[in-house]
Parts: sequence; structure tokens; C-alpha cells
Amino acid sequence: MTTQIPQNTSQDISKLEIKIAITTPYLYQNLEEFKPSVGDFNKEIDIYKYNPNNLHNTKFLETDKYRIHLENPKEHTAEKPEYCHLVIAGCTADVEQEIFRMKSSGALVARYSIFYGKPSGYTNIKPENAGYAFDIPKDVDTIKAMLTNDQLLEAILEREENKIQQAISTLNQQIATPILITPYLTQALQIKPLWKTGIEPPQPHPIEQMFDYVGLRLGIEDQ
Repeated sequence: MTTQIPQNTSQDISKLEIKIAITTPYLYQNLEEFKPSVGDFNKEIDIYKYNPNNLHNTKFLETDKYRIHLENPKEHTAEKPEYCHLVIAGCTADVEQEIFRMKSSGALVARYSIFYGKPSGYTNIKPENAGYAFDIPKDVDTIKAMLTNDQLLEAILEREENKIQQAISTLNQQIATPILITPYLTQALQIKPLWKTGIEPPQPHPIEQMFDYVGLRLGIEDQ
């Protein structure tokens, strides 16, 4: 059983807490916040898949086992997104660079994008090369199903690759479009995450390496 809890509502603090960083405005901004910041609002809905029935009024989700704390740039307790157990992010060029820099932190990042299943339409970089461990259809219901699945939440907490794969496989049977696991998941799980160590990596992942992917892919396409 899943419960959605609006902000400023009490919750069961006896449950294990999982922190999820929601960094894309497509999931945390309400209609009044989102509409003035875009040019063609109909285009945002039809093409870029903005759904006003997102998570903008939800601070916590609860399952039978977990209390899921949703953090966003407006309201957060974690110092940085990578201190959360999972990050859900878009893939504009600047966001993609931030995800790439986070690769040294061991963060598990899910891409929430209209470019699901293919390289970014902005940079032509594959999600795994940018540092995304998951590729999620741009669909609010899929996000809610993912964030309230106890089997998957447990696997993410334990950072066990086989368990994550099994949980995703099971969840995909219940949703319209499958969540994809990228090859980067294996690499991310080899790094102890900040939420476990509390120790920042000595330096971010060198952004120069990201542009190697851009040049390589664009060069191939130009031939």
C-alpha cells in the first residue's frame, strides 16, 4: 500500500527513510511556477511532457516499509543531491554536465527525459556516458511507481546490482513503458556513495572527458 503525503503533514517517522533528490522542474514545479518560465506552454505539455499532476505538492511518500523523502532545489535537507540515495534529473546540456561531475560521488542518477532510450537531443551523449544509471520514460505515473516500490527501494539502499536488476524487471511488468538500466550502473555501484561515507571525493569527475564523448559521436555522424 502506498500513501502520498502533502507538505506539512505528519508522517510515520518509525519507518526507514530514503532520500530522493528531484532536480528537474518537470517534477517539482507547479503550474503557476512552471508556466511563466517557458515560452510556448502548449509545447511544454505536448512535446516536453510537462504534467501539472506531478510531485510539486508532495514532500513525502510512504510505503509499508519506507518513508520516502522527496528533496528538490526549493526545499531540501541534504547539502547536495548526491547525498541522497537516488537522484532524478533532466538532461539539458548544463544538467548533463553536473551529472557527469557527480560520477566520482557514486550517486545513482536516473534520467527523466523525452530522449528516453536514445542519446540526448541536446548533446548527442548516451545516458550511460553522462553518468545516468537509469533511463526513465518522461511519465509521472512511472516515477510514482518507481518511488513506491519496496523491492526496488530496498535494492537501492543495499546497492546490490542483481537485486536492482531483479526489482526493475519485476516493476517493468506493471508499468506501460519499461525503466531502462544503463551500463553505467555497474560502475556507479563500485564507488561508496556520499550518503554512506560522508566524505566528498577529492575532486569532481573531470568535465573535459565528457567532451570526448561529444566529439566522438558527432564525428561518427558526420561521416
